[in-house]
Amino acid sequence: MKRLLTAILLGITPAQAYDMNVVSSDSTARFLPLSVDKSTVIDLPRDAAEVLISNPAIVRHVQRTARRAYIIGASQGASNIHFFDAAGRRILALNVVVTLNPQ
Repeated sequence: MKRLLTAILLGITPAQAYDMNVVSSDSTARFLPLSVDKSTVIDLPRDAAEVLISNPAIVRHVQRTARRAYIIGASQGASNIHFFDAAGRRILALNVVVTLNPQ
């Protein structure tokens, strides 16, 4: 609470008061459009140790190898995927938008 009050008094955000380090976010992510029931294959430049998917109901993920990921559109909507290495460094961030498959 003391840091929050300090942040308000100094005119900085609460995140700055807590010395938060944003490792990966939407602002640095690449856009990936997908259709429902369609997939894409991503080859990563280094081994992934951790994968975060914001909405697994929209996007499915299969980590086939440490460097190859399958991304599948599960249902219409938006999600993001963040890949991290063993040291916690971001490898890749994707903003995924899944739309209905045009017939």
